[in-house]
Amino acid sequence: MAFLTREQLLAVPDLEIEAIPGPQGHGEVGIRLLTGAERDWLIEQSTGAREQGKRLRAFPAIVCALGLCDEQGGRLFTTEEAEALTEKSGLFLENAAAAILRKNKLNDADPQETEKKEPLVLNDASGSSSPGPLAAP
Repeated sequence: MAFLTREQLLAVPDLEIEAIPGPQGHGEVGIRLLTGAERDWLIEQSTGAREQGKRLRAFPAIVCALGLCDEQGGRLFTTEEAEALTEKSGLFLENAAAAILRKNKLNDADPQETEKKEPLVLNDASGSSSPGPLAAP
């Protein structure tokens, strides 16, 4: 088997897409693998908030903004638009965010560590109204 060149590697479509049920069973929505930059940003935000003893505000909506996609894998929302998603059903947001986190292997806790580890944070105790920093991916 031949090794991929730099150009071939960068051209490989690897942001795999999966369909999940839409809100209240109305159609389907796509979820996808996050890019490396999106994944790193999400981990930084949740880890930073946890280290400060805070919870990341509107976390399910932010995850959905990063991971919901069209049929070609293009994001449906920017992180700046995550606030609009908070108007959707909380159950839909939680289910979609859980599917996105599962797909991206961001919620796999070691069963032995479950009691010691808090899951990715859900709400921001800081009172900020912003769904995320302006420099989000």
